[in-house]
Amino acid sequence: DDIEEVEYTLKHGAALEREMMGKYDLTMTTSLELTKIKKPYAQSIYYLPNAVDPSLFNQAYFKKLDIPKEFHGVSKKVIGFIGNIEQRMDYDLVRKIAEAHQDKLLYLIGPISSNEYKTEGLDKLENIVFTGGKSIEELPAYLQNIDCAIIPFKCNKLTKSIYPLKI
Repeated sequence: DDIEEVEYTLKHGAALEREMMGKYDLTMTTSLELTKIKKPYAQSIYYLPNAVDPSLFNQAYFKKLDIPKEFHGVSKKVIGFIGNIEQRMDYDLVRKIAEAHQDKLLYLIGPISSNEYKTEGLDKLENIVFTGGKSIEELPAYLQNIDCAIIPFKCNKLTKSIYPLKI
């Protein structure tokens, strides 16, 4: 991520990051936008995208996996997000999705790193389910039980430069 877009790391790490990039022969970034942003500070910079193990996630398509406990007894369609619940999320958008699709369940699968979802009242909506963090090996079973996957990130400078680890 572009750490200059996060208040804490801007204050405590941005200058150190620029200094370190200038001292090393090689800098690697995980997004094209981040490569462009950091290029002025690096002697030599290359884009190396994140990778996903397709054999792990192909299981969601090719195998019948055990249904995660949070899906037992669910008969409604499921909208789902798999990732960290934190500052990059557009909580207003998530609330609007949940309110517009009250006939469906919205699963937010991942660790919660910010209490902002409570400020937006997401914890009060009956059709939103927070599962907490899951191991990467568990994710294909969750993915298999989602009818529509979303990435409800804010559209800003930070999310433009993040590493896309979604499939």
